[in-house]
Amino acid sequence: MWLRLWAFGVGVKLKSLTTFVVEATSVVVETISQRIAAARQLAGVSAAHLGKLAGKSKSVVALIESGKRKGRGSPTIIAIAAALGVSTDWLLSGTGKPPSRAAVKAAIARAEVRTETK
Repeated sequence: MWLRLWAFGVGVKLKSLTTFVVEATSVVVETISQRIAAARQLAGVSAAHLGKLAGKSKSVVALIESGKRKGRGSPTIIAIAAALGVSTDWLLSGTGKPPSRAAVKAAIARAEVRTETK
């Protein structure tokens, strides 16, 4: 049996409520668009701020999050993954360990330092 829950404003499909409780501090979502949006929301940053940290525009991030722009394997996806501190494998396919709130926030803080020194 699968449960469909709404977490971080993104639909999440889980095997059980226990799975949700165990993974409540991490991101479990189905598409690249949902994974970017959920990780960004975990970090507590806007699409505009994520775009700045990744060297892209707010509209690029918003288009990818909405599913209107693909970008699989593109430098944009690599830059977003780096800013969020997530693997490109997880971002593109959902494989591997989902990021925790603490890990994403730490990655954003490092990206902010990098962009300030440029």
